[in-house]
Amino acid sequence: MLTEIDGVKNSEGILTIATTNDYYRIPMPLLRSGRMDKHIEFDLPDLEARQAILELYSKENKLLTDVDYKEIAIRTNTFSGADLKTLVNETLLQIVSTNKDKVSNSDFYDVIPTILFKGIRKRDHGTSIDQVCYHELGHFICEYKLNNNVSEVSVERIGNVEGHIRPIYGRDSYKILSYEECKNKAIVALGGYAAEKIFMGQAYTGNSGDFENFEEIITEMAVSGMLGTKYIFSMNGRRRPIAAPVKQSSDSDVRVECFDEYLELANNIINENKNLIEFLFDKLKKSEHIGPDEMKVLIEEFKNEVNVI
Repeated sequence: MLTEIDGVKNSEGILTIATTNDYYRIPMPLLRSGRMDKHIEFDLPDLEARQAILELYSKENKLLTDVDYKEIAIRTNTFSGADLKTLVNETLLQIVSTNKDKVSNSDFYDVIPTILFKGIRKRDHGTSIDQVCYHELGHFICEYKLNNNVSEVSVERIGNVEGHIRPIYGRDSYKILSYEECKNKAIVALGGYAAEKIFMGQAYTGNSGDFENFEEIITEMAVSGMLGTKYIFSMNGRRRPIAAPVKQSSDSDVRVECFDEYLELANNIINENKNLIEFLFDKLKKSEHIGPDEMKVLIEEFKNEVNVI
């Protein structure tokens, strides 16, 4: 590539364009002045862009005339343009196979998890269905209580994913988060593990992804100076600062400190809402999926039952 862009060969009238998904791994010689000088970053589409992309790919299709694309755009936060195109195509394929005359929003909602997790639904569970239900409800109740956000909850097995919750924010997640927002994300990440310990009496394999997510959040908080100046910052030889490391000494690790503190907070939330979790557990185990609208109805039903008692 260097021979093509650095004048070794006659390249008059030739424009060299390169793409990457990881800018920080580009070798420094390629970024030297006179080589790759212009950098254009394409972010994931925002809410308005997702709606426009969905409408573009659905244009003039008679099966897609009764769809609210804004609502679908709200539920596809973090989807790329390619993901949205796949979503439209997969939804149409599903509709054709069932001989339906029209596509509804619920048809799109049904396909979203399979695009998100790059897998197909499987009926058998590799682990106890009870464990998966309590795990996902642990995440859900922490998200609900900390952020007042009603998520969809599923224990359907999609690919290798045993279950998931998906918050419906109605807006795109901000790239810049406050300390409180980061802390809440970290607590929610531990909610599944906490629920397993409380309701099942032990932890199960499958928490590693949540712990990795937790570690990423804590590292970002340390890098951003949210956790105090005792965690020294440095450069890792490139252009991105990292906590150096988040571990200050053999007996001082901010990840462990935050884990213990935030796990206790997650435990408190779950213990305070045990009755609600048990109420939702029976519904979730039976249906394997509860959407946000249905979840709101169930929560109100629980509140009414409590008030009557």
